[in-house]
Amino acid sequence: MNVSKETQEALAAMAKAEEAWNKLAEETVQVSEQFVKEAREFQKKQREWFIKDVPNQPKQAPHFLP
Repeated sequence: MNVSKETQEALAAMAKAEEAWNKLAEETVQVSEQFVKEAREFQKKQREWFIKDVPNQPKQAPHFLP
């Protein structure tokens, strides 16, 4: 099959764009996972601080308990 130079260049550009898109998607997933991890750690520290340092804490309603 004889493909024009323009078609070859367009296909190469599309392949390069797809590769860049896939890399961006992978980086987004990694950053999102790191954000979730850090947010959970922060939440845990905040909960520990609250339990330890805030006097007269309200009791948690039973239907909200984990």
